Amino acid sequence: MLENNNNFKGIWLDNRTAYIVSYDGKNEAVEKIESGVPEFHVHGGSRSSTPYGPQEAVSEQKYLEKKKHQFEQYYTTLIDKVKDANGGWGIRKVIKE
Repeated sequence: MLENNNNFKGIWLDNRTAYIVSYDGKNEAVEKIESGVPEFHVHGGSRSSTPYGPQEAVSEQKYLEKKKHQFEQYYTTLIDKVKDANGGWGIRKVIKE
């Protein structure tokens, strides 16, 4: 049987959903957390007014920055959910570095 401080948690995650499995020595629970980060497909650009002229491309940078910040918030939420578990501080260190 498990010893003192029986607060264990595990995570399965991808870009859309995370599952946190908890066990406190007596009870187990599974919590589902959605990332809320939408998939995006860049649209747009415009044609040149001259035949065979260059197209104007759409910058993906603002989409990528927004997605990066949304993922940072998602991972921070996950860290906060598991930080009280045995070894939770190690997860924070690995993700933050």
